[in-house]
Amino acid sequence: MQTGKFRYFDFGGSRKNLEEYGQDTPPEINISDITDVPVAMFVGRQDDLANLKDNRWLKEQLPSLIYYQEMDGSHASFVTGSDMDFFKRVCELAHFYNPITN
Repeated sequence: MQTGKFRYFDFGGSRKNLEEYGQDTPPEINISDITDVPVAMFVGRQDDLANLKDNRWLKEQLPSLIYYQEMDGSHASFVTGSDMDFFKRVCELAHFYNPITN
């Protein structure tokens, strides 16, 4: 979020990043290389951790995106399962793109 780049986890210090990645900063993730895995995004409109601006940007970058839905709720809505209306669609997508059943 702070760098404007999509990167691996930043351990917050060049020493740990050096140990983990062999460089001071975490390497960037080339989103356009994610082509083999179908991705569905269910996005909370009130999510402060993964905000709409970032999710909309990611949506445009992912070549293997198969589904995108913005929903009312925050990050906690998904974690606590306070609103599971989206889950039926998750199951439909998982079944449709399951290589074992197709």
